[in-house]
Amino acid sequence: MVNLVQVEEELKKRWSRRFNWGEKIVSIWDSQTSFVFGFDRFNDVNDEIHARLSSHARFNEIRDYALSRWYIFISNRSLASIFISHPLVRQLKGDADFYIDGLSFQLKAIDFPSNSPLKIEEAKKDKQAFLDWWMREHHESDLSKNTIYLFLQSTTAENWKLRAELGLLKQFIYEYLDGFSRKNLLNSRTKSGLLYTEVLFFEK
Repeated sequence: MVNLVQVEEELKKRWSRRFNWGEKIVSIWDSQTSFVFGFDRFNDVNDEIHARLSSHARFNEIRDYALSRWYIFISNRSLASIFISHPLVRQLKGDADFYIDGLSFQLKAIDFPSNSPLKIEEAKKDKQAFLDWWMREHHESDLSKNTIYLFLQSTTAENWKLRAELGLLKQFIYEYLDGFSRKNLLNSRTKSGLLYTEVLFFEK
């Protein structure tokens, strides 16, 4: 069982540094920083980054890259555990996805995009239009799994910080699951049957 209070404290320690990837996609940096997934505590992963990468020619940038990977990983793992802890949800052993009312879902937590043509209140009213735009923007036209998209928007414009607000996110997720109904999901017909999608918006 994940201790959300402790994990939230560790994630918020990441706030001391500006959230910056350094580079968006650097495959060699992925291999050089994959060790971060073995740490739960911020100070431990930060110390290991210094120990392993301090001689790197672009240390400050790769450090930001490594810390960002760690932060996203720990947050995503915790969000999945929140879903799984709800009585309506179950998880098969060894499966990264979870099941709600017999439907398997993958979860994607995403910062609400600043370039969205719809403001968040408009997006809430027309989830399909917002999702269609987002998928075009990110070239995700061929979904193959039922997906829950959780978009995060902060009043301070630092959306990334909301990934650490696990206590508030648990309240939000539980309220959603308490009222869960298949009829409220977006759906599309595929060769293998109906594909279900949910779009959620968390604001603080």
